[in-house]
Amino acid sequence: MAAFSEALYETNEEPLHLVFDEADLWAPQRPIKGWEGLLGHIEEIVRRGRVRGFIPWLITQRPAVVHKDVLSQADILIAMKLTASQDRDAIGAWIEGQGDRQEGKRILGDLPRLQRGEGYLWAPGRGILERASFPAICTFDSSRTPKRGERLATPRTLARVDLTAIVAALAAVETDQPGKPKQSGGMRSSSTSWRPRRCGSPPSSCKTASSRPGLNGLPRLRRVRRPLRMTRHARGAKSEN
Repeated sequence: MAAFSEALYETNEEPLHLVFDEADLWAPQRPIKGWEGLLGHIEEIVRRGRVRGFIPWLITQRPAVVHKDVLSQADILIAMKLTASQDRDAIGAWIEGQGDRQEGKRILGDLPRLQRGEGYLWAPGRGILERASFPAICTFDSSRTPKRGERLATPRTLARVDLTAIVAALAAVETDQPGKPKQSGGMRSSSTSWRPRRCGSPPSSCKTASSRPGLNGLPRLRRVRRPLRMTRHARGAKSEN
């Protein structure tokens, strides 16, 4: 994964949402011996990747064990139920960096009592602070906990993903509420639920073809695979010497 991260950083040339699920494995607070290189590449992507188009997302159930040099670079926080005090302290350190200790204290006190699907959305740079309610996953959930006596079904074929439709749906969010006034300044605190578009028939805007090149992902993946293969061969040659 270190070679992949290095190749991706060197070859990416356009805006790219990069999702690190289980971020504590990609950027651990205490890296496993021999994996320090992976942490260095992830830190480079998160800290300096903006000029190369990277938009990183870090997802973890244990913010306490994510490396703080990486966690501190987050611009937006979505915090759901956290019961461990160590994890709340890690979130508290990020909140303190935003300079709003009173709001932070209130949010940290709420986190252990949140229900499933509830969380706080905080984007200080956009003046957003909301308690949000997220709908349950309605597509295949590979991380779902099985019920007693249940055998999990593993899909035998991968569904085709229409990236053009996804990009169009994300763009439609910006225009869903054209009459909604923008914040002129300060934080916006709200207890009303924010709900993303639910699964179902895609909006008409999803049928619009995008003019952005490379949305199908194939050209970009080919560009990444080539330097990755070269890196692996180079390492093999080095070990032979």
